[in-house]
Parts: sequence; C-alpha cells; structure tokens
Amino acid sequence: HAGNAIPAEWRHHFSGMRRLLAGHNGYDIGALALARFFARRFNCDLYFTEYSRLLVDCNRSAHNPAIFSRATGALPPGKKEELLERYYLPYRAGVEREVERLVSQRGSALHVSIHSFTPELGGKTRNADAAFLYDPSREGEKRLCVLWRDALRERASGLKVRFNYPYRGTSDGFTTHLRRSYGQREYLGIELEVNQRHLAGKGSSRKRMADAVADSLAAAMEKYYTA
Repeated sequence: HAGNAIPAEWRHHFSGMRRLLAGHNGYDIGALALARFFARRFNCDLYFTEYSRLLVDCNRSAHNPAIFSRATGALPPGKKEELLERYYLPYRAGVEREVERLVSQRGSALHVSIHSFTPELGGKTRNADAAFLYDPSREGEKRLCVLWRDALRERASGLKVRFNYPYRGTSDGFTTHLRRSYGQREYLGIELEVNQRHLAGKGSSRKRMADAVADSLAAAMEKYYTA
C-alpha cells in the first residue's frame, strides 16, 4: 500500500477518482517514507509497490474479492490476470524469496510490514497512535509485540499503543499467508500500523515517531533474541 500510482494504460478505468487515489483509500499515506527509514536504520531489504491498492491490492490473497476495487472489479478475467501477473506477483514473490532465504540460512525471519491508518473513518475517530498486528496464537509474535510496545512506551510515554487495532492480525493479508508456510519459530510476521496524523508532512513530529518506533524495535529485538 506504499504508492498510489496508476500505470498509463489503466488510467481510463480511474476517471473521476483523483481525490480517492490521493487519500487514504488510494494508499497508506506516509508508510513508504517510514519503511525507507526502517530499511536504512536496520540495513535490511525493503519491498514495496508504487501502484495503488485500487489497481490491485498486494496485501490481499488472490482469492479475496477485495483484491480488486470498483475500478477494476468488473474487468474481464483476462485483464484481472494481467494485473496479477504484472503488479501483484512480482512484489509478493520478492518478499517470499527473501523470507525463504533468511529461514534457510539463519533459521528464522522477522518480517515487519509497515502500514498507516486514517485518523478518522466513517465519522469515528481511531483511538490509537500506533498498533501492532500479529497472530495471538503464535507465542513468538506475541512476545515480540509486547516487548516492542513496552519499549515504545518508554520512549514516547504519551502515545496510545494497541494490539490488533484497527484491524485483526489474523485477517486476510500477506503475513497471514506466509504463516501458513512456516512454523512460529521460523517466521514472525508483524504489521506496524501508525496513525497518519504522525506521518503527514515533513516536520519534526514525523521524525520523532520514526525514531521512536525504530529505536523501540531495536530494543525489543535485542531482548527477544538474547533471552
């Protein structure tokens, strides 16, 4: 959900949708900048797509009807398959190869998927500054998220930090898909959700949030992997 671009050949399907593409429906505002900060901070590979989820949603399973939006949902099967082949599968395959490499070479992989959420949806205020999505049945994910939350609260005591909010960590998504292929000791899939009000613009608030969530993850990882 990093970008909101639409390839030129598909733009006629999005006539009149400019405002939708520019808002939270089109992409996760601020998430890519935060993800790039994480990649530099941890010297790790970063995988993202520059195309809008309204073209094809790379965080959904291919069988999920929500993978296509109202702009692409009525396309014929051949066109949908083309979207999957060109814009969906390359991103998914890149992440899957890296996870497989890490599990093969090191025995485990930590996959942090970075998202942002709109402060208000349907007239209701989202009551969180940041959140961690994980599978409560996987002890490793649960323990790491508790450590991360505690470390984040130490560094930014005024933040409201929640678990599995505003979405469930076991809902259909890429991390959920990958859990089916690996045991809980091999794969930890955590989705970081940050309120977009902390990521808008280029001011000091965004830098403070980026530093806080990255530094707290580093502290949580040190405790998790040395215990």
